[in-house]
Parts: sequence; C-alpha cells; structure tokens
Amino acid sequence: QMVKQFEDVVQSPHVAEMDTDFLWIANLQIWSSRHCTTTFTRQDPTKQVCGRGQIYPKDNSTCSAKWILNTIGRRDKQFPVGDQCVVYDGGICRPTKWMHP
Repeated sequence: QMVKQFEDVVQSPHVAEMDTDFLWIANLQIWSSRHCTTTFTRQDPTKQVCGRGQIYPKDNSTCSAKWILNTIGRRDKQFPVGDQCVVYDGGICRPTKWMHP
C-alpha cells in the first residue's frame, strides 16, 4: 500500500513526475529480487551485492523478494521499444513478458 500511495501522489498534477524506485521500499523490492542488476557491475566479483546473494550465516537465509499479482493498480515499469527513448521508468511492476521464467 505504501508504494501505491506514493504513486498516487506522484501522479497528482501538483507534484513533479518521478519513478517509483525513488521510494526506498520499492527500491528494496528490486534489490532483493532477480531484477537487481547491481551484481553485474560490482567491483569485487567475490562479493554479492544484491539481497538474494547475501547469505546470513546464523540461519543460512537470504533477503529475497517475491513478486505478486498487481491487484491494486500500481504503475508498470516503462520499457523502451526499439530505439524509443523513455524519460521516466514509471513504476516497478513488470508485465509477465518481462519477468524471468
């Protein structure tokens, strides 16, 4: 609900447009999912930098997120088509065709 409330405020004509992932809880969702791309640009290849790669030794758990069906109308992430430029990414929700198998 917090992410949806943020998106509703951002869509108001009184607030400047901004991507949903500026909200820390939305960014945490990406960081802890398979959509975290920070792993590909890390300085030290032996250190995991995304949540799913962090293993906590006490119980061998990781910080991993689970995607669920968007039933409350959150914004979808905008993906460029061909050479089209996308000014704002929009939300963090992904259409099924953009999800990992």
